[in-house]
Amino acid sequence: RRRHPWVASLECPFTLYDGWRFDEGVCRQALLHHFSVTTLAGYGCEGLPLAIRAAGVLVQYLREHQPAALAQLTRLATYSTERYMTLDLPTRRNLELTQTLRERSVKGSLLGILDLTLTPMGGRLLHRWINQPLLDREALERRLTAVELGVQHTARRLALRTLLRGLGDLERLTNRVVQGIAGPRDLLGLQSALQRVHELAALVAHLVSEATLTGLEEIYPFGAPLDSCPEAVELIRRALVDDPPATLSNGGVIRPGYSPELDEIASSTAQAKRWVAGLERAERERTGIKSLKVGFNKVFGYYIEVTQANAEAVPPDYIRKQTLVNAERYITPELKEKEALILNAAERTQELEVTLFRQLLQTLGAMAPR
Repeated sequence: RRRHPWVASLECPFTLYDGWRFDEGVCRQALLHHFSVTTLAGYGCEGLPLAIRAAGVLVQYLREHQPAALAQLTRLATYSTERYMTLDLPTRRNLELTQTLRERSVKGSLLGILDLTLTPMGGRLLHRWINQPLLDREALERRLTAVELGVQHTARRLALRTLLRGLGDLERLTNRVVQGIAGPRDLLGLQSALQRVHELAALVAHLVSEATLTGLEEIYPFGAPLDSCPEAVELIRRALVDDPPATLSNGGVIRPGYSPELDEIASSTAQAKRWVAGLERAERERTGIKSLKVGFNKVFGYYIEVTQANAEAVPPDYIRKQTLVNAERYITPELKEKEALILNAAERTQELEVTLFRQLLQTLGAMAPR
């Protein structure tokens, strides 16, 4: 296919898509189907065919190549580029907004000089601000007022930075939860981040209440209250052990008391193991065979071993399992029953923990917008 002249300047991977994919009707239907609506009027793009085509093609592409990512697209927002200064690619390069001309490095660029952010979310926001300079003077003044607020209250600002420093990437963690690919430790990171958000909210409230500036309720970003989602924090605390493994493959993720069914399996297994542990002593007393042993191997499972010299003392309820040079190995129906319970418990526990964890991700994923 003929390559458009601007493709070479993209400096990123690209995919050529068939022309029919960009048809407005096809794109509109893709958006209506994804958002389960009958009209796009509520999204502000009903009269913007190019916007519909752009968004619709993205939805089609994700549906075909990365369907799990579609779960993150819960809303469609339309904005006007008239709010921002238009900067073409040569202008961005020459101004060295986000990277230098020679080394193509962030260090030495405008972003490199200004970026004192402490979280990945803050870094992405600053990058977006630099690439989209505002034209709205009122909005610019609000940003400057917010900066002034931080400058006036050094102690509060430093306290905010201390909390932000260990916050982590809340956006990324939330997206992993929505996609259903988050692991147990991701959820601990989410829990820790939300707990810091709770502290941040209190600190910001104190900062605003002490300020001498006017119109603080309109200042971005302090105008909107921070939601620390305490329900999510409590749910993760109840569901997961304090130090879970990185993956679900070996179990040991769900906290005792969270699932009655899982607790019942654990209790039954513990009882069976205690019974097996006491079996050797009990059988020695019952049979009078002092050398009797209870053992286990991966091929035959649990067994009772009796030497050939004591073969005549073997009880009639023993079932011969294996013959050795100087001994015989036996099982009993009750031993076999306990063995099945113990061995099946591990598999059943693993399956149940995976199910419970996926349900946990679904519940937390529903809180993603908050």
